[in-house]
Amino acid sequence: MGDVRDEVKLKKSLRGVDVVVHAAAYVDVGESVRKPLMYFDNNVLGIVSTAKCSLGSNVDFLVYLSSAAVYGNPKYLPIDENHPTEPHLTV
Repeated sequence: MGDVRDEVKLKKSLRGVDVVVHAAAYVDVGESVRKPLMYFDNNVLGIVSTAKCSLGSNVDFLVYLSSAAVYGNPKYLPIDENHPTEPHLTV
C-alpha cells in the first residue's frame, strides 16, 4: 500500500512495470466543494506524480480512470459519453 504522491515509493513500485492504471482519485462531488484543496492535492498532484514517475520509469502506458460520479443516478445502463450529467451535490 502507498500513496501515489509518495514518489520514492512510487518509483520503487514501478520497476519493471509496462502499464499503470491510476484509480486513486477522490470522487465525492459535495466533499470536493467543501474541501477543494484536499481534492486538488490528491487528484491533481496525484496524477502529476504518477505521470512523472511513470515517464521516469519507462512505463509504456498510463491509464487515468475518470469518475462516473458526474452522471449522478443513471438514466440508463451502461453509461456512455452521451449520458446526461447530473452530479449529486450535497454541501
